[in-house]
Amino acid sequence: MWFPALATDNTNTGWMGWTYARSLTIAEMTALLKDNWINVVYTYNGPTKVGTLYFNGQRMKSMDFNLWPPTDAKKGVTGLKYAGLPAGNQLALGFIQGRNNRTITDEWADYSLPANNHFKGQLDDVRFWHKALTENEILLMYNSEKP
Repeated sequence: MWFPALATDNTNTGWMGWTYARSLTIAEMTALLKDNWINVVYTYNGPTKVGTLYFNGQRMKSMDFNLWPPTDAKKGVTGLKYAGLPAGNQLALGFIQGRNNRTITDEWADYSLPANNHFKGQLDDVRFWHKALTENEILLMYNSEKP
């Protein structure tokens, strides 16, 4: 799950599976992310095949894997499982592969290129739940933990 500024959904030139995307200007996105604490939650509901991204308790993007073509691998996603592919058997947060286990060598995957906008911050309190949290649970968690 990734989230661009000036996001669009499947009704206005966005990706076919994106059912909602909050559009932020570059300035709004920068103000939200740069030098700020932010609560980021991603949920995936296996039975419905709907994933949702939240920033600070607010829904930013959702996607429905049922909307992809029948032959697309995304149609088979059923839940959380870390398989280590294609980036080796190391979990990398913020991108598909870690700096020390690069298996994708395409230019877009190069951390050293500033235009690629790879995550360059700090993470703490990372949690994995084996259930899709509700919007209310996410908002309660955000409100109880924000600085």
